[in-house]
Amino acid sequence: MGRLKWLSVLASVVGVTFGLVGAAAGAGSNNQDVISATGIPATLTSCTGNPHCPSAGAVTPAGFWIWSEPAGGNAYGESTGNGAGSLYFYALSPKEEAVDVSNVSVTPGSQPGTGTITETVTGANGPYSGLTCSFEATETSPGHGTVEFSCTLTFSGATLTFVSGPTVTESPVSGQVNISSAA
Repeated sequence: MGRLKWLSVLASVVGVTFGLVGAAAGAGSNNQDVISATGIPATLTSCTGNPHCPSAGAVTPAGFWIWSEPAGGNAYGESTGNGAGSLYFYALSPKEEAVDVSNVSVTPGSQPGTGTITETVTGANGPYSGLTCSFEATETSPGHGTVEFSCTLTFSGATLTFVSGPTVTESPVSGQVNISSAA
């Protein structure tokens, strides 16, 4: 009988704990977002300022992992709509480079587990310090979606512009898109 009473008390504590966590989560947006993909095609649309520029239309593998949260208050504190992560264009630098995220906006979708994230990504330092990108990611089902980006990078005296996709007309590309909101 003591064991049954102990299990009953434990179940009550767990139920109350999850109830309080759920109530607290509903009180603010608590939104955190992750978009990621590896080995996706990125197409060079232009390159100027360097006689060794590759031709427009050249494709290189690209990848990114970007965490962000939209502006506003939540359980994690006041956010200005920012984040961080990493990004690479294999033809330029085969290792990931740090990026900063700003201007984060999330638009909920019409179905649960869907929505769209827009954000600005800039190089944090190193070879991508001259990087500026616009990202738009749409979560089409929980954890899945499509990503479009356009990036301009000043690199070794050249200005390069990349877009997502194997050609300019074949964007967006598939990626992992997680919009986590307890609102």
